Amino acid sequence: MSGIHHVTAIAGDPVKNLRFYTRALGLRFVKKTVNFDDPSTYHFYYGDETGNPGTILTFFPWTNAPAGRRGAGETRQTAFRVPLRSIGYWTQRFIEKGVPHQTLEQRFGQSVLLIKMEWRSRSSASPMQRMTRAGVTRTYHPNTRSAACRE
Repeated sequence: MSGIHHVTAIAGDPVKNLRFYTRALGLRFVKKTVNFDDPSTYHFYYGDETGNPGTILTFFPWTNAPAGRRGAGETRQTAFRVPLRSIGYWTQRFIEKGVPHQTLEQRFGQSVLLIKMEWRSRSSASPMQRMTRAGVTRTYHPNTRSAACRE
């Protein structure tokens, strides 16, 4: 297989992460596993409707991790490419979903719609309690047969 299979990032609050990528952006929640280096942490997989390689964006949500600092080696933005004719749809969707965004701008000759989300948790509930409240109750683990979890 050539190209990128998936991209992984660190996230804060797992419920905010889940809600943003599934409800605001409409990505499919492909599966939830554990971080095999830290089994107390989830590993979320989002992608297109069939979970095709190259469409997968994954996260390790560490609720109490300190915020990253801008600098060398720090990713600051993630971009999704959409047809230009759909920019109006996305602008309206972000308004309806309450997603903070900026006005359309040009970068390298392309129209860009920037959004910024705050991922720090203000809840005293544990990540497992918040995930259960959000409707995510099954976890894929190498010792189980469940391979997918949808909200």
